[in-house]
Amino acid sequence: MATNLKPVDVAVVGLGAAGGVAVLPLARAGMKIAALEAGSWMKTTDFKADEIYNNVRRRVTTGTKVWDEIPTFRTDPGQPARLAATVPPMMNAVGGTSIHFYANSWRWQPWDFQARSETIKRYGASALPKGTTLEDWPLTYADLEPYYDLIEYEIGVSGKAGNLQGKIDARGNIFEGPRKREYPMPPLRDTEFTDLMQSAARKAGFHPHRSPAAINSQTNKGRSACAYHGYCDTGGCHINAKNSTAVTTIPEALKTKNLTIYERAHVTRIVADDAGKVTGVLYVRDGQEYFQPAATVLLGSYTYENVRLLLLSKSKAFPKGLSNNHGQVGKHYIGHWAGREVIGLFPFASTSGGAQMRRVWLSTIGRTTVSITRASASSAARV
Repeated sequence: MATNLKPVDVAVVGLGAAGGVAVLPLARAGMKIAALEAGSWMKTTDFKADEIYNNVRRRVTTGTKVWDEIPTFRTDPGQPARLAATVPPMMNAVGGTSIHFYANSWRWQPWDFQARSETIKRYGASALPKGTTLEDWPLTYADLEPYYDLIEYEIGVSGKAGNLQGKIDARGNIFEGPRKREYPMPPLRDTEFTDLMQSAARKAGFHPHRSPAAINSQTNKGRSACAYHGYCDTGGCHINAKNSTAVTTIPEALKTKNLTIYERAHVTRIVADDAGKVTGVLYVRDGQEYFQPAATVLLGSYTYENVRLLLLSKSKAFPKGLSNNHGQVGKHYIGHWAGREVIGLFPFASTSGGAQMRRVWLSTIGRTTVSITRASASSAARV
């Protein structure tokens, strides 16, 4: 029998990058929040400024913990579950994978929000596969720009604007959507390698720029600037210069006294009444089952877990899982795939006037990104 808890305004499932950001404005608005996190708090002493420990042995910040928590998957119900190939590994903790992520902090392009209409406009309707479910977002970049700005300043992002209220600056990303103000901190420093890379890219007609990073390039809100020891690629920061939600928005939300965090809380089901209205969540903590009533439930436990919880949360109104009466939950989504470089083929106009393909290597090593300009009206080489 589950123990019924005191109702709250919002139950947040997962306290990582998404849930860890969301709790701050909710708490500041005076809402009472119960944050249910499967992991627990980590200490700076858990993080090793050690290349062998982090990058060679791939132990990241917590030894075998991250490897025990890699999501499993199967492509057929009859197959045994197997570990997904996730890099960097996911991790249950207050702050989640934002503790040891690469800290790249990109905004989506305006085009990304209108992928269907812009694809048809540029390439024609035949460019979309038959039966595609691709749709434009109901929101635009302009709608979300103020919130991008708010998060960049709350978290702390280092970078250089390339489009400041429509004014293009070649020192930043000239292809980005317009932003209302500069990043809160200047970009991280360059190295001889990134200087050489940028010089070569410019000679080739590309537009290199420093990548935005959720890492302090200078002292910020009482936390240290980056020490550039080079071992944090997939590790936590022992001086709190990497701006995970565990050291930024979550502590600020706790100051309001409106946020209560329940560590080691494994949510098993989102509960809905017969009419389909969500009433709270069931979770297990230290072997005991609890029911947390809530006026609103916010899912922030990453794509895989969000989907799993929705499918498990069956009710009279949703016999196939919460919000799954049309069988669409778990489809049409893209997980977060990370890579150190991307190799692709891009069409360019040749000197003879004909089209040719050029193999392009794009790298984010050293937090410098190469953006490729369009070579001709017919080419689509913007990245």
